[in-house]
Amino acid sequence: MVCEVQEIVVVESSGLTAYENPAGTVRLSVPVGAQRVSTVPVPEMMPGDRPDPELRADEIEISEGQILVKRALRPGKNTFCYTYILFADGDAVRLEKKVVVPIRLLAAFAPKVRQLTSKSLQVESSADGYKILGQNLPAGTSIDLTFEGVHALMEQEPRRDGTEMQSGASSSDGQPSPPAGPGLSRWIVPTLAGLLLAV
Repeated sequence: MVCEVQEIVVVESSGLTAYENPAGTVRLSVPVGAQRVSTVPVPEMMPGDRPDPELRADEIEISEGQILVKRALRPGKNTFCYTYILFADGDAVRLEKKVVVPIRLLAAFAPKVRQLTSKSLQVESSADGYKILGQNLPAGTSIDLTFEGVHALMEQEPRRDGTEMQSGASSSDGQPSPPAGPGLSRWIVPTLAGLLLAV
């Protein structure tokens, strides 16, 4: 399963000063078992929008369970995007991770599978997928999603594998992200795109 996440870190300040962040005080949580973690460009949300630049290799440290961000932060919204891959266990995929920065709002969309459950988040079914919500999640909270019946999605066309959001993405080590080719269709299911607003 290819996951593309957009995370917004809000600095609540009325000033204009950018906050230096050399020690990496901002940490983005990555699920247990995530592979090929890499940053990608922030997409335009509105026509003419000037999104934040992609995180450079010298602005991050990727380790098990997290991405450490060392970029200076400006007052207001600071947006970061990254991707990772989770592999299926039989006909199911489980996403589990720790909240490392208090999250005010988590809102995500997932494609339709046979069943999507969570012990920590609110999941609502709709005609074309699932809406996932979480509010006021303190640091240290474990959040989880279990997708069941993912094989049926692998054979659906067109497949949403993340390439419609970003083509030609590169990982932090300069290696290209996996292309959406027939050879990967056995294990790629539609993108789970999330929006995390954290303070």
